Formats: sequence, structure tokens, C-alpha cells
Amino acid sequence: SSACTKCDGGTWSNASAAICTTCVAGRSSTTGSSACTVCKTGEYSTAGSSSCIACAPGEYQSDTGSSTCDDCARGKHSASTGSSICDDCAEGYFASDEGM
Repeated sequence: SSACTKCDGGTWSNASAAICTTCVAGRSSTTGSSACTVCKTGEYSTAGSSSCIACAPGEYQSDTGSSTCDDCARGKHSASTGSSICDDCAEGYFASDEGM
């Protein structure tokens, strides 16, 4: 070949590679990466992602390297994106559904 091509986001390669390898779920990479980065708590990714995605309000993820976020249980909530825990509802308040 007359030139080398950068790996796309969501893939990576070592030196002298003939192909780029797809990042597994729970990891991501930007264009031209030599490794995939593990998603932090409060984030997730699917296979081949160029970035990790923050969990939506009402969801959380307490583990690193996750492929999904979990719904908050009844009686708990997360009001912001990227939560790693769900908070208990305060006295005088309730959450009757999961994912609040």
C-alpha cells in the first residue's frame, strides 16, 4: 500500500496491523486509537462505539465497562444524567415505578 489509513472511531489497532479491531461493548475509541477506553460508572456503550453515553435520568450504572444502564428501583430516583447510583426518595415523596 502507498499509505496507511486511520482506524475509525469504535475500532483500534496495534502497529503493523492489516485491519482494525472493533471495540467490545462497554468500551469506546476515537479515530486512530491504539486501544479502546473503558466506560466510566454512569456510562455505557454498545460494540463499535466511538464514545460512551451517559445514563439517562431514572437510570444508573455502578460498574465500569458496561453495555447498558439499569433502571432505578421503586422508591429511588436519579434526577441527572450519568448517575452511578440512585438516591432514596425523601420522606413525604415516592416513586412507584422503576426508572424514575
